[in-house]
Amino acid sequence: MIKKILKILDQKHKYYCLILLLIFLPVTFIETIGISSIPAFVLIITQPDELGSYISNLEITNLILNLSLQERAVYGSMIIGVIFVVKSIVVLLVSYFEAYIIRIINVNNSAKLYQIYLNNNYYFHIENDPPKLIQNISDVSRSTS
Repeated sequence: MIKKILKILDQKHKYYCLILLLIFLPVTFIETIGISSIPAFVLIITQPDELGSYISNLEITNLILNLSLQERAVYGSMIIGVIFVVKSIVVLLVSYFEAYIIRIINVNNSAKLYQIYLNNNYYFHIENDPPKLIQNISDVSRSTS
């Protein structure tokens, strides 16, 4: 299947897909940070005494232990909020780039197929059913998704 996809795509579109693949790697890392920050937040609020076993930096541990429960909750909520806002912005931008690439590939492949149909001789259109030709043009959008 990958060979068929690579056969359909132009060199420029292959380059865009490679960039998209490389962009998804940091997005996965950011998603992991976002999800793993929630248990850390709960640990900081509920059991700050055990924080020293997870964090080797004594300055950070002492700073957190010196805060009151309300301060830990407020600061932790602000940090988690910033993490999730940044994560959402990054995911939104990557999704926009992905939709843009899919749109470009759909338009390009549809134009190629349409141009092939226009340049074929009259007998090609007589021998083939019009619904089949229209279905082929419609299948271009499904092939890229």
